[in-house]
Amino acid sequence: MNIEKFLSRTNRNANSLAAELGLNASSITAWKKGKSTPSYEVCQRLLETGMDIDELFTPELWQAIKERHAQEIRGEVVLSPEECAAIVRNGLLALQGKDTDVQVQSK
Repeated sequence: MNIEKFLSRTNRNANSLAAELGLNASSITAWKKGKSTPSYEVCQRLLETGMDIDELFTPELWQAIKERHAQEIRGEVVLSPEECAAIVRNGLLALQGKDTDVQVQSK
């Protein structure tokens, strides 16, 4: 997560973002230091406040998500809406340092 880039780009500080999200500023500080990560719900709210996906996910994780999407578009992978949601959910879990396991059905 690149919270510093997001704060700078949107002319926010930790206090204003925390207030907007209904959190303590210490939560934002912990994200900056890599000591914690936001919950799935907070990640959704961050995106709703204008955070770019590349600010939320690491470049490697975002690249993997884009590659999977490209495979689906080319017809190499067929994903149900539930599987698409699982990929996003697992991306957020990976962001939080948790194990993930997405089952994807290939053609």
